[in-house]
Amino acid sequence: VATPPPVPPANDSEATATVLGPLPVTLQRDVRAATASVTDPIHSCTGSPDTATVWFQHTAAATGPLDISTAGSTYSPILAVYTSTP
Repeated sequence: VATPPPVPPANDSEATATVLGPLPVTLQRDVRAATASVTDPIHSCTGSPDTATVWFQHTAAATGPLDISTAGSTYSPILAVYTSTP
């Protein structure tokens, strides 16, 4: 019996980013099946495209700092933040 391939997470692309609600937000996600897209940006810290990405979207209610942590990860994720104007 063949094992089906793993299913990528729902937020595997920028177009299907998980929208975050009011802060604070705590999430745990299994991203082992995440994929990369040819449209994924090249990160300045690596200089190369990533092999897997997941996307989240947040619209700030006010200006100010935003703390994001990957504490508790069992690997070393690369975290990037992008801005846009609606």
